[in-house]
Amino acid sequence: MMLHLLLRGGLRVLAVATLLACGMPPTGSLAANEFTSVWAGVDHTCAVTPAGAAECWGQNNAGQSEDRPGPFSQVSAGGLHNCALTPGGAAECWGDNGYGESDDHAGPFVQVVAGWMHSCGLTTDGAAECWGRNDYGQAEDQSGPYTELTMSGAHNCGLTPAGVADCWGRNNAGLADDHPGPYVQVSAGDGHNCALAENGAADCWGLPDDGQAKDRPGPFTQLSAGDHHNCGLRLDGSVRCWGHNDFGQAADRPGPYVEVSAGSYHTCATTVAGDTDCWGDNRAGQLGRRLTISAPSAVTVGSRARITGRLRSIDPACIASQTVALRVLRPAGLPSRTTMTSMAGRYTFNVKITRETVVRVEFAPAGSCERVRSARRTIVAT
Repeated sequence: MMLHLLLRGGLRVLAVATLLACGMPPTGSLAANEFTSVWAGVDHTCAVTPAGAAECWGQNNAGQSEDRPGPFSQVSAGGLHNCALTPGGAAECWGDNGYGESDDHAGPFVQVVAGWMHSCGLTTDGAAECWGRNDYGQAEDQSGPYTELTMSGAHNCGLTPAGVADCWGRNNAGLADDHPGPYVQVSAGDGHNCALAENGAADCWGLPDDGQAKDRPGPFTQLSAGDHHNCGLRLDGSVRCWGHNDFGQAADRPGPYVEVSAGSYHTCATTVAGDTDCWGDNRAGQLGRRLTISAPSAVTVGSRARITGRLRSIDPACIASQTVALRVLRPAGLPSRTTMTSMAGRYTFNVKITRETVVRVEFAPAGSCERVRSARRTIVAT
């Protein structure tokens, strides 16, 4: 659905260098960044933290929005499942497993991708090893060699070292036809594909019902094809989108961003500073409007635990000076509730830990600001 993690071409490097040269550096060190990459799935989203954890949000009817500690170097959000790449090259998958799409595979792989009901891993020798639903041949292994893989509902594409888009699986409207390119990246949507030409143009083919299969001159440094829309990252870090736009998922954004990921009806992009900006459909919470919480899992008895976090993907006007409350659920005896005014959506609390403590952070919006779900954490006293 949206491959964007393995692009190493000069255009991508030039784009990041341009952002830094134009006075738009990261706002903090890498350790302070929230995410290193983000992947928009069907109705959920997953991202990798600097520590290598996979953090997911949105629809969770099959466990696809559960977080995983990792560490991982990459995560791919599919239909109702995800797959992530471990440091040893194994594929660790979770979520719906009706066709074996969430089975773990040892690899070793250099990339993993999750489709609607199947998954594939790119082996160290460039072959595609696939598993899961196979009614259109989408889970058949391919010898390659490929430099990257991309997949969507029932078809996949691999990019050869010569820049050819080699596709297989469901082939209505020619979406599984090979295209010679040469390309530097390819991204598969639900019924179409888009590939990035060496000059930065978007070459798209497949079902054109919402205009998603129309070519675009760019120049782009990265492309991401969603179900019925596409987005391209431009040299200045802005995002240009086209195709189906009923939920605003194909709206352009100024950025600057360093990557973009198009899902079914939403889009997410990552800033130079590691923040995540999502737009489009939010009926399942896939835009990530919520609180995050960070706290040690264990501290020495009698010491203080530093609890930090932020309000994610909420209108800036609603996080500038809103109240965040820390409620101690247990043990009894600690102050049950303390409040503070968040600074630019970020908060910090210090709690003395006498024994196992369960805390919950809540956002109390004022005016027209929407309420988001609370965040909870257990801290063990040792």
